[in-house]
Amino acid sequence: MNTGERFKEIWRSLWSVRAQAVYALRDDFPEIYAVSAEALDTGPTGGFPHHHRLGEYLTEWSNALGRPPLEALAIGRHEEVLQELVGRARGRPSTLGSAGDRFLLTDFHVAYSDHFATGEGRTLPVAACGSAEGAKSVFLQNAPEFLHRGLKVQAITGACTDSMIRIMAWIPQPAMDSILTSPLGTAWYYGVFESNVS
Repeated sequence: MNTGERFKEIWRSLWSVRAQAVYALRDDFPEIYAVSAEALDTGPTGGFPHHHRLGEYLTEWSNALGRPPLEALAIGRHEEVLQELVGRARGRPSTLGSAGDRFLLTDFHVAYSDHFATGEGRTLPVAACGSAEGAKSVFLQNAPEFLHRGLKVQAITGACTDSMIRIMAWIPQPAMDSILTSPLGTAWYYGVFESNVS
């Protein structure tokens, strides 16, 4: 068998695995299957586009889950797969590729002040909350007063700049998850990154 033939056989095997995974999901986790068409934006549930994309989704790496969804289901983490798909169905990716994509597209705000001291010092306090007012309030209550002058409040959307993505990367995943799943304004995070290489 030449190299091309081997890859054709592997490709057919992958298609078979994907089809088995789709039907197993439909039978064993109907609630996940039901939301998957909307989450993956494929059109009607059960159609070829839905099953095709769902098979791909189940076998591809997911940054949100830290593994392919198929593996997450195999080790009993079906609730995480459901939550990730529900987030997508709402138009709100929860924890995807980059730090910027890990946030809801609405109802999430970051307040920060990137302060560079004389020499090589940097202080970056970051507050996060479900509203702009909440993020600002958390920042002002926790950050030293000299950092208030440079305060910026940013709504997190799907069009974040690279610099904003780097700032958001300092917010731990458990804090993000708590803010995103709590009633608006009831959960918040504050942290400070400091460096001094002088």
